[in-house]
Amino acid sequence: LVDMESMRHLPNTVRLETAFNIADTELGIAPLLDPEDVDVDRPDEKSIMTYVAQFLHRYPEGSEGRGQDRFQSIEAQYSELHVWLHEKISWFDAMHQTRGQAPMDYKEYTKVLMEYKQKEEIHERLRQLVEGSSQVGISADAWQELDTNWQKVAAQVRHWQWLLDTGLPGDFGQIGEWLNQGEGLIYGD
Repeated sequence: LVDMESMRHLPNTVRLETAFNIADTELGIAPLLDPEDVDVDRPDEKSIMTYVAQFLHRYPEGSEGRGQDRFQSIEAQYSELHVWLHEKISWFDAMHQTRGQAPMDYKEYTKVLMEYKQKEEIHERLRQLVEGSSQVGISADAWQELDTNWQKVAAQVRHWQWLLDTGLPGDFGQIGEWLNQGEGLIYGD
C-alpha cells in the first residue's frame, strides 16, 4: 500500500496525511485527526487514543491478518479446536466405558487442564468473532455444534476435578466436595 522508502524523506505532515487517507480508504477508519494536530511536541493524548481505538474496535482480532489470510487463520483455529474437542470427547467416553470414570491421576488431569486452558483462548476468540460484528466464515450451526462440544468437555474437566477433590483423604475430601458443590451452582452442573 505504501512505499516506505519513498516516504522517509517527506515531511511528517505528508506522511501522516498519507497514513490517515489509507486508513480511511483501505480500512474504513475515519480520519479524526489532522496531521497538523499530531505533528507537535505534545499531541493531545485523548485524541490519539480515540483514533487508535477505532482500529481496535473495527479489527479486534488484530494479528489475525486481513482478507483471505484472516479467514484462513480463523478457519485453522476453528479446525484445531473442532478436532481437539472431538478427541477429548472420545477420550472421556472411552474412560467412562473402560473405567467408569476419568483416571484418578492428578498429573494426567493437569496435562488435560493445561490443554483445555490453551483451547479456551481459541474458543473465546472465536466466540467474540461470531457474536461480534466481524464477518467470519463460521455458520451458526457450526458454531452451535462447536460450542455444545466445548460445554461437554468443560463439564467433563470440572467433573474430573470433582473426582480428584473428593478423593482426597479425610476432611480434605469433604472440603473438596463443598467447593465443587459451589462451583456446580456457578456453572449450572
